[in-house]
Amino acid sequence: MTDQMEPVDEQTQYKRKIDNTLARFSAAHDELEAEEEERRAKKAKLAARLDHTRTRLQAVVTSTIGNRGSAVGDDDNNADRDNDAKDTDDPESAAHHETGTDDAETRAARTRLQEKKQRKNDRARLATRVCAVTLAALVFLATGVAWGAKTWFESKFNQIAALDENSDSILPGQIGDENFIILGSDTREGAEEEENIGDTDAVAGARSDTLMVAHIPEDRERAVVVSFPRDLEISRPECERWNPETGEYGGTAPANEAIKINTAYAVGGPKCVTKVVQDLTGMKINHFVGIDFHGFKDMVDAVDGVPVQIDEPVVDACSGTSSPSTARSSCGASRR
Repeated sequence: MTDQMEPVDEQTQYKRKIDNTLARFSAAHDELEAEEEERRAKKAKLAARLDHTRTRLQAVVTSTIGNRGSAVGDDDNNADRDNDAKDTDDPESAAHHETGTDDAETRAARTRLQEKKQRKNDRARLATRVCAVTLAALVFLATGVAWGAKTWFESKFNQIAALDENSDSILPGQIGDENFIILGSDTREGAEEEENIGDTDAVAGARSDTLMVAHIPEDRERAVVVSFPRDLEISRPECERWNPETGEYGGTAPANEAIKINTAYAVGGPKCVTKVVQDLTGMKINHFVGIDFHGFKDMVDAVDGVPVQIDEPVVDACSGTSSPSTARSSCGASRR
């Protein structure tokens, strides 16, 4: 320590600050120790009181039991007199009576707690049953909605045999892959006059104007789509003949050389297209989706139209020159 009158450097100030901090810590420690000592004293006093009360209670119980045993051999008058004395003057008897009252109150409180617990358990069981019934109803409703949506969705499709999964052209090692044929047909079957796409009298049969294969590998990390030109020259294998009006197969169409790939659909329908694609690629086709003019129109309507920007007037052989606001063909047999 240094004299307060002496010059104080930084080191001395630092030491004084440490000394002051230690002094505060020491004072705080003393205060905490005093409080802890006071708590220990209170706890010891409370324990002494509890021991004294327990000793008195044991003495009261022992005395009461002894008095009851001795009263058995006395005459009736002495018994009545003793009982009167106990009821009026004996403090031990009063303490026993008070103890019995406390026991009754304890039993009543325990009964109330049990009843409260029982009511709580009953409410919990009721809530569980209500939740279970509600969940079952929701599952049933969701299942019904899903089934109805699935039935409605499938009703929009015509199911036609299209696959040939046992073909010798399929290369091995395609486990888990998914391959889709996506085909757009120019058939006018079922077309309405206001659709302005012609009819089966003007354009008979059905050809595959658009033919694509979508490949999704087993890991499902990507999708690859390859388009086949409609005029691609192929050698068509022997196929079953297909009626585009009824969607039924019957008879046999012989193999043919040097023909366009779009004729495979016209002659043999989906089965023949699948056979041709598998011969060309070696891929196992396990899905086939086809759409015609009528279905394409419904798809466009479902998305509320497809905007097309026309920067310059369009000249068409059938309709002439069309402005951007009236770019609609009036030729029924023209392609869109």
